[in-house]
Amino acid sequence: MPRTMISAKCLSRFIFILAAVSGSASSVAAQTVQWHVLDSVTVASAIFRSEASSAHRVRVVLSNTGRNVTGTDMDPVSFGHWIETIRVGVALGFRRAFEFENAVALQPATKGADTTGFAITVSDSVGNTETVFANVLETSALLASLDHLAARSLTNSFRDAGTVAAAGTDMSRSCERVQDSVLTRVAPRDWPNARMQGRPTDHRIPKAPNDATPDGQIVAAVVILPDGAIDSSYYDVTGTADAMYKRRMLEFLSAIKWVPGVIAGCPVVSKASLMTSLLGIRRSP
Repeated sequence: MPRTMISAKCLSRFIFILAAVSGSASSVAAQTVQWHVLDSVTVASAIFRSEASSAHRVRVVLSNTGRNVTGTDMDPVSFGHWIETIRVGVALGFRRAFEFENAVALQPATKGADTTGFAITVSDSVGNTETVFANVLETSALLASLDHLAARSLTNSFRDAGTVAAAGTDMSRSCERVQDSVLTRVAPRDWPNARMQGRPTDHRIPKAPNDATPDGQIVAAVVILPDGAIDSSYYDVTGTADAMYKRRMLEFLSAIKWVPGVIAGCPVVSKASLMTSLLGIRRSP
């Protein structure tokens, strides 16, 4: 069979063409993911930009005194759950550290003699960080912005490289304002009550703990998020020290379908509690 001879010159041209095609494909792939600013919050001299991509990823960009740090991109669903938990915690007065995937972190801090808040840090993928102090109100505003970022990034459609389509309906935007108002302006004791929608068929209410007394009351309290899910980070039981009972009660409460309280037609963060004694259930929302 005759052999086909390829000259060195032709071979080099062939390799060049392959490299050009490969480089062009990589460039096109990189350009398909576009980032768009959905919101921004100013804290002192710093600006936090909330950005979403056409690939349904989110990130936070912090600009402070001429220095920019672009946070690592994150999954909006898990990031949204994390933000909701922090918002509830701040509203309840919890002051502890929170961190999400080495991308965004909050650390309790003080400024001066009487200003409390959080040191908020944004980290990029190579370890660069930038930190800004925010008081409680500024922190609440930033968390609201990030919460909206997570929700809108899953529903946004992008019209072109420079324009973000309107996110959500007028009703969803209105509900965002109502939900934000409850978290930032209403004391947790005044949050509306969630209600049970039926009892779980595969979970029975736990038996009274060993340290229960005939005239004592055991109260299990939980926070119900606007989507009806329990935020177990702030689960609390009074009237017993029995750890096994507390765990079983949380399992029981988590198996219940909860309907959050509604304000102005919008589901909002709510409270729920279950009171039991040696005689059984005494009261439930």
